[in-house]
Amino acid sequence: MLNIVKDAISLIYHATSNIDYRNNEVVVVYHSIDDIANDDDPYKINLKPDLFARQLEFLHSIKKRDLLLTFDDGFENFFYNAFPLILKYNITSIVFVTTDFINERLTFDQLTNAKGKLSPLHWDQLREIANNGVEIGSHTLTHPDLSKLNDEIANRQIFDSKKIIEDNIGKEVKYFA
Repeated sequence: MLNIVKDAISLIYHATSNIDYRNNEVVVVYHSIDDIANDDDPYKINLKPDLFARQLEFLHSIKKRDLLLTFDDGFENFFYNAFPLILKYNITSIVFVTTDFINERLTFDQLTNAKGKLSPLHWDQLREIANNGVEIGSHTLTHPDLSKLNDEIANRQIFDSKKIIEDNIGKEVKYFA
């Protein structure tokens, strides 16, 4: 019984803290969907796959608004734990990728100083995702705080990452986060 209550609280907390209502649209922001222990998730960016599945079932069952799911950073667990459900429920989604993370020039641990188990998506997975109707967006080259960069470096972070993604997936990148 305690696990059911914990799951319900977690589901409600995650669902309400990551939802942005705009006009008649609902945007739900995610990062990682995986079975990561809470102690290995210091930034609290992970959602367990079973809770994610229940969220999608619920959101799909009450679909009275336009729904958009976004996934930041480009974690490989998206491919295994979220992508199949997005296809099943035909939910509009965008995966925002940090290109140096995808190219394995940068690890998630370097991005966050966390000791985690989060691996990046690979270009072949991103092509498959894009070819199945999920948009791929840019999330910079190295995930910096853009407000702390001069214009030239910020522009390079934004536009070089866009070009790298387009060159690798063969599709236009329309979105940035």
